[in-house]
Amino acid sequence: MLNYLKADVYRMQKEHLSLLSLGLLLVFASLFAYLYREDTSQTAAQNLVMVWTTLLPLFFVTPAKIFLGEDLTNRTINNVLIKSQNRLKVFAYKWGMTIALAWSYLVVALGVTSLVHHLLSGVASYSLVFTYLWYQLPLYTVIISLCALIFAFFDRIYQSYMVYIIIALLFDQLFSLMMGMIFQTDKLTPYMMFNQLGQVDITGHYLTPTSLVAILFTIFYALAGYLLFAKREFK
Repeated sequence: MLNYLKADVYRMQKEHLSLLSLGLLLVFASLFAYLYREDTSQTAAQNLVMVWTTLLPLFFVTPAKIFLGEDLTNRTINNVLIKSQNRLKVFAYKWGMTIALAWSYLVVALGVTSLVHHLLSGVASYSLVFTYLWYQLPLYTVIISLCALIFAFFDRIYQSYMVYIIIALLFDQLFSLMMGMIFQTDKLTPYMMFNQLGQVDITGHYLTPTSLVAILFTIFYALAGYLLFAKREFK
């Protein structure tokens, strides 16, 4: 797997694959910190975290594209499979690296936001910011896994972009609206992962029903992704 990582790092450096997304992360991080520069209250950390909840999931398309979308679409995955002859090993690497790179985006986004806010306001909120991130991590991870599954399913990158962005922006809201109108219930609201990113409570238990469902679906998406990958013909 070390050889795979070296090859992917070289490809990312040569083709500047994550340069634009990282640049946008830094721009938005600085912008959000500037907007909250006068917020020195005890809720400053929470505000800095929650302002990202709608935007951050959109950045997950880049890791999924780098480690799954491009290789599957361009069929360059064949070169790896010929050398490895072990689809589980290849899939585990690509799925794991997709999640790892997305996690790094989370750390960069919230870390830079906290740093710039500290420089502008004089208030250091690193500990609380990353505590919130820790509680949000199961939700972010299931969203990353969903994104990876979509990129593993579709043959064209633009299809994966379109489907994931629609889900990220609208699915929770539309599903909640339909459940309320048709079934007259809001019992599924705690399991709408995109919406729940802004509802985490760091004073409560870590393993809430919402986070447990997120962990369960993370495993489900990984298994579904592997089944697709194992049976797919890359011609």
